[in-house]
Amino acid sequence: MVTSEPQIILRKIYDAFNQRNPNALDELLAENFVDYTAGPEQKPGIEGMQQVWSRIWSKYPLIRIVVEDMFGESDKVVARVNLVSSTPGGEQAIGRAIEMFRVVDGRAVELWNLIDFY
Repeated sequence: MVTSEPQIILRKIYDAFNQRNPNALDELLAENFVDYTAGPEQKPGIEGMQQVWSRIWSKYPLIRIVVEDMFGESDKVVARVNLVSSTPGGEQAIGRAIEMFRVVDGRAVELWNLIDFY
């Protein structure tokens, strides 16, 4: 299985999310990073993504991202993920997402996503 640089970067982003490490975004996102699906109160750039992650973790403290599919071409990578939370009986799906990142020079520069929490 050939893994492209954008796929490697996206896996690192998801690992940082699952490890509750928002500071990793300083190395994984470009300074001019743009989230094209940002909410109206979301700050721009890296700070905005850190803000989003913190909000999600506060609402769903045991959430983690499970990658179901990932593929890409050139500088873009798309992932279909499940959002799961630990429960006393195991894991429970709490949402799903489709995300597309554009990666340049080893850093994500753009994001488009569709997230659906149940």
